[in-house]
Amino acid sequence: MEQLIINGKAPRGAICPKQLELKGIFDLDVDDTIWEDIGLEEGTPAALPPWLADEDMRAGIKALLERDRCIEEEVRLRHECRSMRVWLSEEWCIVNLALGTGLCFLSLFDRGLINSLDDQSLAYHLRLWRSSLLRLCSQWQLSVHSLDFGDITSLPDWGPSEEDILNFRNAQKTALIKE
Repeated sequence: MEQLIINGKAPRGAICPKQLELKGIFDLDVDDTIWEDIGLEEGTPAALPPWLADEDMRAGIKALLERDRCIEEEVRLRHECRSMRVWLSEEWCIVNLALGTGLCFLSLFDRGLINSLDDQSLAYHLRLWRSSLLRLCSQWQLSVHSLDFGDITSLPDWGPSEEDILNFRNAQKTALIKE
């Protein structure tokens, strides 16, 4: 097309588009020249559209797109946080039920999976799991405290009480000091 314009064989006022780089043609970005539609319309060339000619407009479009992606990510993070809280709350209830009432043991005993209702090994592993849940809860609460959920009453409880978490954090700090 550039040769046609130079030789005068192109329509008057025709604008030659920028040369496309073949390397990386499939890794398109919002600013790539392939999106420029200069000279594709029939008749007299019109003024360039603002989204193409005005750098402030282009920067504004980029900022708007980035803002939209941030809002989408925030929605995903809120969903993930809700899922974490539901999962942790359910696990916390289950492990405490198993440790406190023995219902879990009865079911395992009936199926022949344990030999006695006071199987110390199983109780030990349940206490370890409870401790792991406390650690997760402590870390997750610190990680997601900055998310604004608005009405937090719609969120399920974390599971462990504030006192349980505080005691766990204090025990962790004490263990670090002793080392």
